[in-house]
Amino acid sequence: MLRALACHEDLALRFDFPHFKRVALVVVGEPPEAFKARVHSVLLAEKQEKLDAEWKVREADKERQRQLESLRAQQLALQEQQRKAAEAAKARL
Repeated sequence: MLRALACHEDLALRFDFPHFKRVALVVVGEPPEAFKARVHSVLLAEKQEKLDAEWKVREADKERQRQLESLRAQQLALQEQQRKAAEAAKARL
Protein backbone atom coordinates (compact mmCIF):
# COMPACT_ATOMS: atom_id res chain seq x y z
CA MET A 1 0.00 0.00 0.00
CA LEU A 2 2.76 2.44 0.92
CA ARG A 3 4.71 1.56 -2.20
CA ALA A 4 1.66 2.41 -4.30
CA LEU A 5 1.26 5.76 -2.55
CA ALA A 6 4.91 6.60 -3.11
CA CYS A 7 4.51 5.71 -6.77
CA HIS A 8 1.48 8.00 -7.04
CA GLU A 9 3.36 10.83 -5.33
CA ASP A 10 6.26 10.44 -7.76
CA LEU A 11 3.88 10.56 -10.70
CA ALA A 12 2.10 13.60 -9.27
CA LEU A 13 5.40 15.46 -8.94
CA ARG A 14 6.17 14.83 -12.60
CA PHE A 15 3.02 16.79 -13.52
CA ASP A 16 3.51 19.69 -11.11
CA PHE A 17 2.86 22.49 -13.59
CA PRO A 18 0.30 25.29 -13.36
CA HIS A 19 -1.65 24.05 -16.39
CA PHE A 20 -2.23 20.60 -14.80
CA LYS A 21 -4.96 20.09 -12.22
CA ARG A 22 -4.68 17.40 -9.55
CA VAL A 23 -7.97 15.55 -9.64
CA ALA A 24 -8.58 12.21 -7.98
CA LEU A 25 -11.08 9.70 -9.30
CA VAL A 26 -12.46 7.38 -6.64
CA VAL A 27 -14.57 4.45 -7.71
CA VAL A 28 -16.83 2.87 -5.13
CA GLY A 29 -18.48 -0.48 -5.54
CA GLU A 30 -17.73 -3.92 -6.87
CA PRO A 31 -15.14 -4.00 -9.66
CA PRO A 32 -16.05 -5.61 -12.98
CA GLU A 33 -15.37 -9.32 -13.43
CA ALA A 34 -12.80 -8.62 -16.15
CA PHE A 35 -10.80 -6.46 -13.75
CA LYS A 36 -11.06 -9.07 -11.00
CA ALA A 37 -9.89 -11.79 -13.38
CA ARG A 38 -6.96 -9.71 -14.60
CA VAL A 39 -5.83 -8.83 -11.07
CA HIS A 40 -6.25 -12.44 -9.99
CA SER A 41 -4.16 -13.69 -12.92
CA VAL A 42 -1.41 -11.13 -12.20
CA LEU A 43 -1.30 -12.09 -8.52
CA LEU A 44 -1.29 -15.77 -9.41
CA ALA A 45 1.57 -15.25 -11.88
CA GLU A 46 3.63 -13.39 -9.24
CA LYS A 47 2.98 -16.12 -6.71
CA GLN A 48 3.93 -18.81 -9.23
CA GLU A 49 7.19 -17.00 -10.09
CA LYS A 50 8.07 -16.82 -6.40
CA LEU A 51 7.32 -20.51 -5.90
CA ASP A 52 9.31 -21.45 -9.02
CA ALA A 53 12.32 -19.51 -7.75
CA GLU A 54 12.11 -21.21 -4.34
CA TRP A 55 11.79 -24.61 -6.02
CA LYS A 56 14.86 -23.95 -8.18
CA VAL A 57 16.85 -23.02 -5.08
CA ARG A 58 15.73 -26.19 -3.28
CA GLU A 59 16.55 -28.36 -6.31
CA ALA A 60 19.98 -26.77 -6.66
CA ASP A 61 20.61 -27.42 -2.97
CA LYS A 62 19.51 -31.05 -3.34
CA GLU A 63 21.81 -31.51 -6.34
CA ARG A 64 24.69 -29.96 -4.43
CA GLN A 65 24.02 -32.33 -1.52
CA ARG A 66 23.97 -35.30 -3.92
CA GLN A 67 27.29 -34.25 -5.40
CA LEU A 68 28.81 -33.83 -1.94
CA GLU A 69 27.61 -37.30 -0.92
CA SER A 70 29.07 -38.76 -4.11
CA LEU A 71 32.38 -37.02 -3.48
CA ARG A 72 32.43 -38.27 0.13
CA ALA A 73 31.73 -41.81 -1.04
CA GLN A 74 34.57 -41.60 -3.57
CA GLN A 75 36.94 -40.27 -0.92
CA LEU A 76 35.98 -43.04 1.50
CA ALA A 77 36.49 -45.66 -1.20
CA LEU A 78 39.90 -44.18 -2.05
CA GLN A 79 40.91 -44.13 1.63
CA GLU A 80 39.77 -47.73 2.03
CA GLN A 81 41.72 -48.75 -1.07
CA GLN A 82 44.84 -46.98 0.22
CA ARG A 83 44.43 -48.61 3.64
CA LYS A 84 44.13 -52.07 2.06
CA ALA A 85 47.18 -51.41 -0.14
CA ALA A 86 49.17 -50.33 2.91
CA GLU A 87 48.08 -53.45 4.81
CA ALA A 88 49.01 -55.66 1.85
CA ALA A 89 52.44 -54.01 1.60
CA LYS A 90 52.94 -54.43 5.34
CA ALA A 91 51.89 -58.10 5.14
CA ARG A 92 54.43 -58.78 2.35
CA LEU A 93 57.31 -57.54 4.50
